[in-house]
Amino acid sequence: MPPARTGVSLGDMVAGLYAAIGLLSAIHAGRPDRDAKAPSVDVALTESVFSLLEGALPEYGMLGDIRQPTGATLPTNAPSNAYLTMDKRWIVIAANSDALFQRLMVLIERDDLASDSRFSDNPGRVTHAEELDAAISGWAQNLKAGSAARILAQADIPSTLIYTIEDCANDAHFKARDMICAVADPNFGQVLHPGIVPKISGSEPGGISWPGPDVGAHTDHILGDLLGMSANDIQALRAERVI
Repeated sequence: MPPARTGVSLGDMVAGLYAAIGLLSAIHAGRPDRDAKAPSVDVALTESVFSLLEGALPEYGMLGDIRQPTGATLPTNAPSNAYLTMDKRWIVIAANSDALFQRLMVLIERDDLASDSRFSDNPGRVTHAEELDAAISGWAQNLKAGSAARILAQADIPSTLIYTIEDCANDAHFKARDMICAVADPNFGQVLHPGIVPKISGSEPGGISWPGPDVGAHTDHILGDLLGMSANDIQALRAERVI
């Protein structure tokens, strides 16, 4: 199987955040000499994503380890995986500490595994992760996702359903946090947009009031007012379908 893609423009989003942080930092620092040249803020898409790779580079530098795709598992912790429920939904269960593992095994009625010396610590559980995953999968597949989630929450086992975007749009927590916003779009009518992050105490909660300009809405301003092109030059580009 080929490596999975993220499915969203992660590099664009992260680079935009870094650019905003950089601009704010430059503004905050100011210029001690007003005649000095303003600093440039240099942000690259690849470098932005590279900065999110946690310990992958130190692991390679020190140990020569090259991280590989791991799917829903964590190669250094067990049990921690996504499990299919009766209604064909996925739930992530992470019970990789000793206490959580013991509690989960009691919950799924596998006391035999809880007392098995092979699983007494995390390295042992990682070695035999497939056996543990099979046991947990056997429990999950006999429950609907909502029931499994409630049972795990009541037992204080770290877990979460894997959400579709439909689940996100209807989630009570996201709605309470004003993260599901209905915005009037002149082209499409009412559309849903994510809310504002971060939320700042003492200020108005804010919201999304504008879906953004149409593609090319500012072309004439950019080419004419900012770049100094003539109206004839801009029209020529349009005639040639360059813009």
